[in-house]
Amino acid sequence: KKYQEIEEQNRELTPVELDRLWKKAVVEIRPYSTQALLNQHGRLVEHKNSKACIEIRSPQLLKIANTEKHKQSVRIARHNAGSFASVVQFKVENKEE
Repeated sequence: KKYQEIEEQNRELTPVELDRLWKKAVVEIRPYSTQALLNQHGRLVEHKNSKACIEIRSPQLLKIANTEKHKQSVRIARHNAGSFASVVQFKVENKEE
């Protein structure tokens, strides 16, 4: 079973899997102000090798979200949701995708 878990961590998740994982984790985010910000303006675009990459809609919101406090909130939430992320990266959403 451990080998399968390691394999799962190294594979690319589909957009549906990323969305499902994000919805499961975002309800665990505290404080609620961080939860609201990320629920309304963020989305999980990558989760691989214990790294979570979250897109934020605008550069202004990125400045707010990209603090260690918010990153720690996401790490804890992802752990509580059963998907550990030791590295959390925020980036501005690419409008062309």
